[in-house]
Amino acid sequence: MRRKYIFIGGGVIFWLSVLLWSCTNQSDSKQQQSPSEMAVATIQSQKADFVGTAKCQSCHEGEYNDWKDSDHDWAMQIAMDTTVLGDFNDKTVTLNGIKSHFFKKGNKYFINTEGKDGQYQDFEVKYTFGYYPLQNYMTENEDGRIQVHRVTWDSKNKKWFNQHDDLDLHHGEWLNWTGAAGTWNTMCADCHSTNLQKNYDPETDTFHTTFDEINVACEACHGAGSQHVEWVESEDFSEEKNEEVKSFMKMTSYLDNKQLVRECAPCHSRRMNIDLDNHLDGEYMDHYVPEILRDGMYHGDGAIQDEVYVYGSFIQSKMYEHGVKCTDCHDPHTSRLKGAKSKDKSKWKFDNKVCTNCHLKGHDAEEFDTPKHTFHEAGTKASECISCHFVGETYMGNDFRPDHSFRVPRPDQSVKYGTKNACNECHDDKSAKWAADAVEKWYGKERQHDYTDKLLMARNRNPEDVKEIAKFVRNLKQPAIARATGIYYLSEIQSVETLTPILNALKDPEPLVRYRAVEAIAAWDWQDRVSYLSPMLKDSVKSVRVAAIRSIVTPDESAIPSLYRTAYGKVMKEYLHSLEINADFRNGNFSYGQYYERMGDDVKAEKYYLRTIEMDTIFNAARIQLANLYNRKGDNAAATEVLKKVIEIEPAYGGAYYSLGLIKAEEKDYAAAAKYLGFGVKKGNDHPRAYYNWALAAQQSGDRRLAAKVFSDGINRYANSLDLRNAYAIMLIQDKQFAEALIQIDAMLQLAPENPQLQNMKRQVEQMQQQGM
Repeated sequence: MRRKYIFIGGGVIFWLSVLLWSCTNQSDSKQQQSPSEMAVATIQSQKADFVGTAKCQSCHEGEYNDWKDSDHDWAMQIAMDTTVLGDFNDKTVTLNGIKSHFFKKGNKYFINTEGKDGQYQDFEVKYTFGYYPLQNYMTENEDGRIQVHRVTWDSKNKKWFNQHDDLDLHHGEWLNWTGAAGTWNTMCADCHSTNLQKNYDPETDTFHTTFDEINVACEACHGAGSQHVEWVESEDFSEEKNEEVKSFMKMTSYLDNKQLVRECAPCHSRRMNIDLDNHLDGEYMDHYVPEILRDGMYHGDGAIQDEVYVYGSFIQSKMYEHGVKCTDCHDPHTSRLKGAKSKDKSKWKFDNKVCTNCHLKGHDAEEFDTPKHTFHEAGTKASECISCHFVGETYMGNDFRPDHSFRVPRPDQSVKYGTKNACNECHDDKSAKWAADAVEKWYGKERQHDYTDKLLMARNRNPEDVKEIAKFVRNLKQPAIARATGIYYLSEIQSVETLTPILNALKDPEPLVRYRAVEAIAAWDWQDRVSYLSPMLKDSVKSVRVAAIRSIVTPDESAIPSLYRTAYGKVMKEYLHSLEINADFRNGNFSYGQYYERMGDDVKAEKYYLRTIEMDTIFNAARIQLANLYNRKGDNAAATEVLKKVIEIEPAYGGAYYSLGLIKAEEKDYAAAAKYLGFGVKKGNDHPRAYYNWALAAQQSGDRRLAAKVFSDGINRYANSLDLRNAYAIMLIQDKQFAEALIQIDAMLQLAPENPQLQNMKRQVEQMQQQGM
């Protein structure tokens, strides 16, 4: 007994000594901290608040004066005589059949035009957006929505114009100015004001949006300033110590190119929101998912096409690869190109010195800024670096924006793929072949092939190119956004050879590549998704985790491997938050519908699909999903009605015909099923299963000749499809065409030589052939 007490006593003495040692150490640690270090620690423990531009100006007068009248300053303003540039002097214009009357009442500005209900009414202009080369005007609704009018002031040519002059938009459509695409709170606000809080209430479908400053002010880029102010006003502040703590500010000169680009990117990228909190901290993809170089957004070579802003093109560039950052070319506060002397954008003139400051010498010691390099007369527009390396697109009707990928002109790609090239942008009376011949004459036949060649090849989605695309995706020297696009193309190729490169991409060092791999696997069977994506719930980057859970969300958590259930619960909160912050957007409601459908709540799923359609009357992806839901519930009449509406709105939508064909097959109306499934394939719904179902429907309808043709066409298109070949072989056996059946069986055995069912099938057919059955 005594030993027991001695042992316990010894244990108490031991733990007391540890406790005393720990307390002494903590005390010593505090004593070792200097007063300034303690002050820094105290400030860091406090929440940073916004202090306003006037407070910044009191110390940073020069920076303030540079920022004043910049694009950021003009990002948004209250409508008044000093900010409104457009002609509101009782001016009436008719554009696209819609009349708009611009006028003033006292010191207020108004537009009389067609509203959401199609009726003409007066709208008071509350705010302006931008100033050059165009200025938009915004009006406010009772529900808190602020809408951006599409009739816009061209401040370059001093006239009114319609940004969507090429589209016949009607009230109720998403792109109409009264629709969700014109809602400032959803589409524009977070990048045009400082400390914006959207404050959307999905239950009442209303906004109470607030901001600290109406435009892009100091703290929009540098973060909330209270910690900085407290530090620099403290007794412990000095320039040396200021460097030590980086002034408690974001986006300062000490950042390297990747850090700075990452902090500019949230507002200068085409992206999807995952989490809007503290977006200047951490990894970009903890908050956003950037658009990749896919069809409709970028041209085949990765050049800008749709309004994708700057980030996606710049991170493709050799500039980015070699450490160039935004502020190497642009003044950080005026946002002008360095060397531009006037604040008046209409007077800006590009100077090659912006480029030659770095590019003093080229290959073989030839200077870049000479006719020997440009092949054009010095001092002309054609001799400017931007004419060949900075080709862009015009957006919003008159706003030309250069492509920041700084690409080398490749008219040879134009000849082969039909892409744009810098040469023919000026020499539009000449052919791409003419331009390619000129480049070949100057530089020889060999081109320095790069990622653009691989992207152009990959966009064809040819199964024969899978190995080349996979090799490209593995090449870490290529731009991450291009490699991620390669994964996207692989996911759309029907070939078993795509599985390995997609799975390997889950371990890629770049989060965008991992994200696209997760998205690719989202189309796989449920068990495969759970198997491969459950580990991704522990990924270090939030958007990758959210993408993973989006594909495996289930009402039955026991279906998730036990090793990942804790992570599943944590990521579920992140996923639901991502849905919440996008609830005011059509895609957000569509995602909510998909979430509730996967969770087995068809009532809520239907509600959100219908709300999506209400937000955008021509968003047919929601109708397809709604039709599938009705079909799964056994209400084929409702599903058919929805699908016919899709076809009415978008006659070329192959997926609608395909879904309608499957419903007709369920109803055993095989002739109608074959008709609709055939329409689906002809209108672009082109994949092995489409041919398979079309052929079976034709076969069931009694049209075996059509079935044989469809099987044959499908196999010619997708030679590696075992399902197609197997179904065709069975039909050939039924028709006693044993020789033709054996051709299909042998082709399948080449794809799966160890398959016992195929081996047995071949033996049986050979026996039937020998017996003359």
